[in-house]
Amino acid sequence: MSNARSSVLELPIAIGSAMILAIACGAGVAACSSDDASGGTVDSGAGGAADDAPSLGSDPNVNGGDDAGTGEDAASSGDAAPAQDASGGGSDGAADMGTDASVQTPHFCAARDAFTFCSDFDEADPLASDAGATAAWDEVLNAGTLTISDARAVSAPGSLSLAVPIAGADGRLTKSFNQAIQQVSYEFSMYIESQPKAGNAGSLITDLQFTNDDAYGFRVLIFSKADGSYDRATLEHNGAGGDINPITLNAGAWNHIKMTVAFSSSGAANKASLQAYVNDALTPVVDKSYDAPAAKAPMGRVRLGKVFAFGDSQEYKLNFDNVVLKLQ
Repeated sequence: MSNARSSVLELPIAIGSAMILAIACGAGVAACSSDDASGGTVDSGAGGAADDAPSLGSDPNVNGGDDAGTGEDAASSGDAAPAQDASGGGSDGAADMGTDASVQTPHFCAARDAFTFCSDFDEADPLASDAGATAAWDEVLNAGTLTISDARAVSAPGSLSLAVPIAGADGRLTKSFNQAIQQVSYEFSMYIESQPKAGNAGSLITDLQFTNDDAYGFRVLIFSKADGSYDRATLEHNGAGGDINPITLNAGAWNHIKMTVAFSSSGAANKASLQAYVNDALTPVVDKSYDAPAAKAPMGRVRLGKVFAFGDSQEYKLNFDNVVLKLQ
């Protein structure tokens, strides 16, 4: 009897334990699975789906196995790549520059392919004179007239401002190139501020010379009318048989001037060929050949600003930008 009573009591206990275990398994399947079940259920079921999600959302560049080649993973990787390139990729720097040109766009000189000397007046110390370093002038004759201004520029942020009071001294920049050259290309932009001037006078605003005594070269001059307004401009050759060539510049606007001079020799005759372009002209406004002192220019220099004034004292306000000199 005692054994029978014990069997009857153990049956409900066994049933109750099974129900408790079933409830526990419902709350946490992994805790109740056997080794085979956990391997099959976790890895290929819920665990497989969970593995894909982090690889797409957290790091699209880390792909696991063959799944990385699926359309879903590839699309996710493609979406993430532009953001990554735009922040630091060299080729996508242009995209960044477009969003904030004032910060990202390279300066005029930095964007050019080749030059001997270039000054866009946006460098760290554009009016420095350190005897020949790149983007630095050899001479800065200031006389209180040359400054860097952000009021106007061809390439932002700044340009060289020349503001000469009546009877003011010359203010100019000089760059020397002491070497034998076959050809030179020289260009710059200039803004002529329209304002009253005291009398009929002129000023040499740039001078490209090829000899030590300033006896052979090409230069640009501007003149004012007697009433003080801007009158005209000329490109002159100051050498044997030199001449004067009128050129058209516009007051109150930016003007671009480019001169190329090529030296050559034919027998005993040395020649210098000048071609000058102004603003948007596709053909040279001056295209002439002159007798030259040598088959190659032995040395030279370029000056810019109020290089030399003549006639009545007057007030000048000019801006210059993007000076480029290329020697060959």
